[in-house]
Amino acid sequence: MLTPIYEEDFKDFSYGYRPKRSPHQAIEQLFKEVSFNGQHYIIDADIKNYFGSLDHGELRKFLSRRVNDGVIKKIYHSYQTAKPI
Repeated sequence: MLTPIYEEDFKDFSYGYRPKRSPHQAIEQLFKEVSFNGQHYIIDADIKNYFGSLDHGELRKFLSRRVNDGVIKKIYHSYQTAKPI
């Protein structure tokens, strides 16, 4: 749903949760960069519950700058107000 809007903003070296990209491709790219392009550092970050910790009002304002589709906004709002099980 949001992919067509935000896909153009991602850098080519970004692989996480993107269409037609896999973890295996990411590892292959890392291997090439370290082996042949002189890269010496690899940084991997796994931020636990990152989206759960965001201010959802600010996130809604951020999304509304580029997302005008009422259906998508309604879906987002339903996630925001859902009670955890």
